[in-house]
Amino acid sequence: MSTLNDLTKRQTDILQLVAKGLSNKEIANLLDISVNTVKVHMGTLLRSLNVANRTEAVFTFQQMLADQQAADALTAEPNVDPDDLSNASDDSLENSLNRSSNNSLNNSSTNSSDSPINNSSKNNSPATKPALAILPFENLSEAAHFDHIGESIAEELSIRMASHRWLPIISFRSSRRYTPLDDLTEAANKLGAYYLVTGTVRWNNDQLRLTCELSHPNDHRALWRDVLSYPVDNIMSAIDGISKAIAAALNFEVVSDQASLPQSVTGDVWHHAMRGMWQLHQRTPEANQRAMARFQACLELDDRWALSYCGLAMTLYQQHLEQWPAADNLQADSLQVSSLLDRSLTNRSLAKSSALDTQSLDDQKTEARQPDAADKLHIIEQYALTSIRLDPQMADGHVIYALMQMAQGQMMVAVQSLQQAVRLNPSFAHAHSLLGQIAGMAEQYEQAIEHLEYALQLNPRDPERWSYFAALAMTRFAMGDYSGAIRDAGESLSFGNASAIPHIALIASYAALGEQHQVVAACNQFRQRCPGFRLIGLQQMLKGAKPEALGKLTTLLQSVGID
Repeated sequence: MSTLNDLTKRQTDILQLVAKGLSNKEIANLLDISVNTVKVHMGTLLRSLNVANRTEAVFTFQQMLADQQAADALTAEPNVDPDDLSNASDDSLENSLNRSSNNSLNNSSTNSSDSPINNSSKNNSPATKPALAILPFENLSEAAHFDHIGESIAEELSIRMASHRWLPIISFRSSRRYTPLDDLTEAANKLGAYYLVTGTVRWNNDQLRLTCELSHPNDHRALWRDVLSYPVDNIMSAIDGISKAIAAALNFEVVSDQASLPQSVTGDVWHHAMRGMWQLHQRTPEANQRAMARFQACLELDDRWALSYCGLAMTLYQQHLEQWPAADNLQADSLQVSSLLDRSLTNRSLAKSSALDTQSLDDQKTEARQPDAADKLHIIEQYALTSIRLDPQMADGHVIYALMQMAQGQMMVAVQSLQQAVRLNPSFAHAHSLLGQIAGMAEQYEQAIEHLEYALQLNPRDPERWSYFAALAMTRFAMGDYSGAIRDAGESLSFGNASAIPHIALIASYAALGEQHQVVAACNQFRQRCPGFRLIGLQQMLKGAKPEALGKLTTLLQSVGID
């Protein structure tokens, strides 16, 4: 059995559900068959696929899906090698919607005006979808079996990178035939890759030691490189840990590089998305407004790309959390932005089967008032649901939905959404951080710190590290470790963004220690950076916190004049 066509519909359905992590009992309930029937099907599949277990079956199935996608792409683009078009990503029962989110990055721009929106030109230029290929890591050890380890790391990394969803990843079945010793420019051109990831692997004193580099093969420019060491008590655990760390780093390096390119190179939709994502990481009111304009432009140009809705949701969430004003010139209050959502739902008829309550959005639209907090939270939640509907395999939508549940005090629902996000993308540091924050609010401090420190370890250059330090500071404050909270709050503030959270942790910790001089200095800095912040907004966002911890925080802040 080598292609999807060799599978029966029932076998395909079962493999799709196994790939989502469902048990035999859950599969039986969904397909309305007995558990024994599921077991029989699984036994047949394992023999037919020539694999030993469910994990290997899922991996083989994903490769078959990638091959099928390549064949589909060949029909649309007959001059391109189908092996080099695969995104090597998971599929689902709604694979047509998932493919549409990848195929939506086909708009390029010849627009030279200052307007962020241009509907005049669309094409399938490869520059609009800068694919990334990962070559087998070169073995620098004398032992031949390390050849397999280098290949395994590259293969695992290909799967990890594909889980980000928005960046096309060349199938490892195509890239494995090249090595770092080949002409990399020629290899990239044959693969259709804009980026190449190469590396080396060797054994060093019971440590697996790797080098890894992200580069532009055409101009031989290295964008990022790192050296990683991992203990080899368990080789599979080492490969897993290394691939997660590299995938987390590569994600942000690609965004940063793409955001620096001119619009004429990257194309309209892709250009706006990359610029918007980069602006979100800056975490200032001005950058937030610019990100809003970018994601509005994305949605105008392509209303079926899940990342557009995720971006809009995160800009609105930042405004809400930090109590920043909306951009007057963009009319970037939630109600005006929601009209884009309504229009896309009407045009595409998504409302029939989605979880969106579009009537409630219509009811909110009154010219006489600005949206209140409940309005904004509701609309952010709808954006998250739309993103999940368009691409259920993209972890970002699940994380944003979890944020909305946290804001409403629905912590168990939030945990379930975050666990799903981590299953979809194990390198998603933000999801690990939020799991830590929820554990901290539940006074499960050991678990909280474990999650937060893991988020920090994933990528030393993650632009969101300030938020993980801020969450650690709040957790240590709740524990009564005020010195630790001051240290972590200081680390967070060193990033220079305008978030209120690390300031709050710093002020409250100094107040708890009675260090009045430090309190005054911290309050002055806070009022300068966050002039519109009100304590009531923070209390609303911490609905899931234990009353005692929230009361202690509120009392200390009020005692130094923060209201």
